[in-house]
Amino acid sequence: MMTFNSRTLSHASRRIALPILALCCALVSGKAETKTELGADDPILGAILAKAKSAPNDYRVMMRLAARCAVLGQVANSEQAYKKALELNPSSMEPYYGLCTLYFANKRYADALK
Repeated sequence: MMTFNSRTLSHASRRIALPILALCCALVSGKAETKTELGADDPILGAILAKAKSAPNDYRVMMRLAARCAVLGQVANSEQAYKKALELNPSSMEPYYGLCTLYFANKRYADALK
């Protein structure tokens, strides 16, 4: 059983707050990018993808990949990475939060309630 205290929650909040804020800003401003080739023009995403290829079952890498894809407006790739992270660590709240935020930002309210 996982226990949470104020320090754990504030640390978890810090790790996910900035990517989620960036996603919301990109979607609201209409500046979210839609690239067809994953990692083509973004060196950060390219580095995360390289790490994901070498460690496909690494929860933290999947979370970084999901957050970066969300920031770039690659909703389908972000959703897939969040779901993979959820498979790797089903007791973590971060993938659930990321998926709900992604669904909400894209007005997929029914999916967010699942």
